[in-house]
Amino acid sequence: AHHVIFRAHVKNNIAFVLRELRRFREAHQHLEQARRLFMRARDRVRTSQVDESRAQLFIAEGKYKEAEKIARNAAHSFERAGRQCLLAEALTTQGIALARLRETEHAQYIFQKAIEVAHEAGSLNSAGIAALTMIEEIDTLSPEVQSVAYTQAREWLADRQSPDTKPRLKA
Repeated sequence: AHHVIFRAHVKNNIAFVLRELRRFREAHQHLEQARRLFMRARDRVRTSQVDESRAQLFIAEGKYKEAEKIARNAAHSFERAGRQCLLAEALTTQGIALARLRETEHAQYIFQKAIEVAHEAGSLNSAGIAALTMIEEIDTLSPEVQSVAYTQAREWLADRQSPDTKPRLKA
C-alpha cells in the first residue's frame, strides 16, 4: 500500500509542476491518476488534498466556479477529519475562487475563517498567507480590515524566508 501512496504523491507533485508550466490538460490527467490511487488506498484526507490541488488548477485556468465547488468540498472533508491546517489551506483556495467570482463578502468571510482556523491550529504561516491573500484578492476591503490583516500577516510571516512571500509583504 505504501508504494501506491508514494506514486499518488508523485503524480500530485508532477501536476503542480505542470500547472506552473501552464500545461493544464496534462496536470488534470496526473491529478486524476493521483486521486484514483488515493481512493484505491482508501485515504480520504489525501484524496481531498488532490481535490484541493485540482481547485488550484482550475483557478489557474480561470474556472472559478469549478474551483470554488471543489475547494468547498475539500474543506468540508478536512473539517470532518479534524485536519485544521489542511482546512485552512482549502479555505484560502476557496476564498480566492470566490473573490475572483466577485463574491467579495462571502470571500472575506471564508478568508477570515481560514485565518482563524490556521491561527487556532498554531499554523501562523498559513494564517499569514490567508491574511495576505485576502488583501491581494479583495480590492473592496475597508482600510481598517486591510490594516489589521496586513499587520497580522507581517507578524506571522516575519520569519518566513520564502522568496515568493517577501515581495508580497512589501507590495
